[in-house]
Order: sequence, then C-alpha cells, then structure tokens
Amino acid sequence: MNTKIFKTVCLAGVIAAGLTSCDDQIMEWGTPDGHGAVTAAEIPLEVKEVLANYETLKAYSQQYMSNTKFGLGIGAAIYTNADDARSSLANSNFEMITLGNAMKHDAVVGNSGSLNFTTIDNVIKNLNENKMALYGHNFFWYQQTNQTYLKSL
Repeated sequence: MNTKIFKTVCLAGVIAAGLTSCDDQIMEWGTPDGHGAVTAAEIPLEVKEVLANYETLKAYSQQYMSNTKFGLGIGAAIYTNADDARSSLANSNFEMITLGNAMKHDAVVGNSGSLNFTTIDNVIKNLNENKMALYGHNFFWYQQTNQTYLKSL
C-alpha cells in the first residue's frame, strides 16, 4: 500500500513540477531608447581576436562527428541573398540546409496549378556552388497548401 501512495505522490510531484515550469511570457526584442543597432565596428578588438581563434562549426563537426552532416534551417530569401552576411555564415559553418517554407505547396503551386520553382532553383544553384546539401521539407502541410487551387479541383 505504501508503494502505491509513494508512486502516486511522485507522479503528482512530477506533473506539478512540469506544469509550473512552463513560462508563457514572450521575450520582447528591441533596441534600447537612444541606441542604434549594434554594428560589427562596435565589437571590441579583444572579442574579435578571441572569435578569430575559433574554427568554423563545419570544421568542428568534421573533427568530432565526421559521419554526421551539420545543418541549418534558413529562409530561402536569406540564403540566396549574396549581400546578406547570414548567407555566407551558413555556407562557411554548415554542410546542409533545410528551407523554411520555400518548398511548401503554397510557395510552389500557383492558383491555376502552375508550378514555380524559381526560388528553389536559385537555392539549389547556390547550394551547388558552395558544395552544400539540401535536406527536404514536407511538400504537403495542411496549413500551407494553395487552397484556391485545391478547391478548384
């Protein structure tokens, strides 16, 4: 009988801890009043020197997990924008990417059923140039389908 009570109390404790550990506050990001955006020029020289001593994430993953691809989730517009520093960071630090929404049904299928692979073609071109792999994404997702086209069927 004591074992049953003990298990019940432990289970109740775990459930209570799980429910009270959730925080529903949303962190607000912003720039403090009177300050502009932080630029690379504002990073102290000592910090830049420390960061320069580190290899890319890709190098560390090859050293410690050579049979594992190290990937990143990134938006197609960010990845294909050569002027965006995040694109070059993705290429230098990762071995593969997964696109956010560019390969979903509503991004590829037009209202008439026509297919538009322009964005995906640009991504694949950049991937090939940088010897990166593409990890696919689900094509049919119930919330991101072109309803106009599907309802016309």
